[in-house]
Amino acid sequence: MEEETSYYIESLAEVNGQLAYIAEEGGKCFIVYGGRVIGKEYDPAWSPVEVDGKLVFTAERNNRWFIVREK
Repeated sequence: MEEETSYYIESLAEVNGQLAYIAEEGGKCFIVYGGRVIGKEYDPAWSPVEVDGKLVFTAERNNRWFIVREK
């Protein structure tokens, strides 16, 4: 049996037919997209949206903000 992980979840979005949302664990916000954790290298990662079929979100690292696009 798989171990369950619980997150605080908000900002649900459909991106290219898959669910994307903001999750928070241990005070750190990141994106879960298609069941994969994305953006843990940022703190926080916010606002998942779809642009041209790709996941795009805003993120902060070292007091600098970025717009991050899925490869």
